[in-house]
Amino acid sequence: MSGGRWGEVWRKVAGMTTLDWQRLADNVKAELGQRRRADGRRWTQADLAAAAGVGARTVSRLLSGRSKRLPSGMLEIEAALGWPPGTARRLVMGEDPFGRLEEQPAARPLDYLRERVLTKVENHREQLRLLALIDAREREHQAEQDELDREISASA
Repeated sequence: MSGGRWGEVWRKVAGMTTLDWQRLADNVKAELGQRRRADGRRWTQADLAAAAGVGARTVSRLLSGRSKRLPSGMLEIEAALGWPPGTARRLVMGEDPFGRLEEQPAARPLDYLRERVLTKVENHREQLRLLALIDAREREHQAEQDELDREISASA
């Protein structure tokens, strides 16, 4: 099977057959080119690795564009770059990396958990089980919110 276990997981979860790893690498490189250190020099791979708390090798592999999976420290890398959680996944999948404001995972805690599952859990069955639990909790949360909205409307 091409792409190994992660390739299978991505295809089943995302419903896609191709992922654009170079697009992610290019966007990270562009972000590095825009960031400046205190001394005015551009950020290096080592600066990004230190800011994210990941190894320099992790950043190097990511920037090569030949990666076949998101690194385990991707959420930390996104945070170091000032990106909302899930931006890397959306870039790889060819989606709008920042989406509309109301859809950004940074504003939705359950989306943050979903991103953690997608980047940290390698076992396909466990990943799907956790995603189902998150979706169920999100539905419960929405039902609670709808109930509160009805109560507020009734009392107004």
